[in-house]
Amino acid sequence: MTAVVVYCHVLFITNSVLSSLNNLKTLSHVEVLYSGDFDDWIMPAIRNDDGTPYCSWIYLVRDYLVPTQTWLHGNVSCMKTFPMLVCPAESMNFGNYNDGYFTYTHYARNITCGNYQARTGKESNAIYRKQRRMKQIREMSKPSIAIFFADNNNKANHTFSWWGAHQRYCGRHNGGVLENPGSTGLVNYRNGAGNLSFGDGHVESISNIEVVMPSDDIKLQGFNIDASAGF
Repeated sequence: MTAVVVYCHVLFITNSVLSSLNNLKTLSHVEVLYSGDFDDWIMPAIRNDDGTPYCSWIYLVRDYLVPTQTWLHGNVSCMKTFPMLVCPAESMNFGNYNDGYFTYTHYARNITCGNYQARTGKESNAIYRKQRRMKQIREMSKPSIAIFFADNNNKANHTFSWWGAHQRYCGRHNGGVLENPGSTGLVNYRNGAGNLSFGDGHVESISNIEVVMPSDDIKLQGFNIDASAGF
């Protein structure tokens, strides 16, 4: 009986990893559609300047995959209508982050992919505008290592702008241990695997991600932020 229980547990872990990777593959498919429609531009993390939840990349995914559905951030019913945004290994549902739930989705987009708001701001924030401006795929230095999506461990956001503080503890797969189940902000997983999608379209599960990818510079890898194209 013990062997059967262990086998079933391993099978669930494997299936949850595969399901999550399939979700990321679906999001990568949207990347291809967007870039094909918009002359090689990378799908932005922030799609307009209104500063509300409606500026999220989530609405672009909706437009391509489920255009007849309504996205409502913080609404648990969206887990059924937007299954590609639901990670099977994450126990917290969509809802209000003040109550410990995910206000947006179980996946976060790298803000380096592009932010329409990056073209404005004070000169003192020039480095942030440079990193977050809109970009084209052909100007990337190495798409295969550029992170586009990652398992989200920030309950209050749909993007990540800091890897070290906000993303390195995203390893909820393969037995990742949740250290702070009562958190209303960041969730911290240790000794697990984090699932990522990359600029060349491939997806990957990386074990012990908080150890293997600890630096905040991870969010910039593979992008050529010095290229001249874009804003």
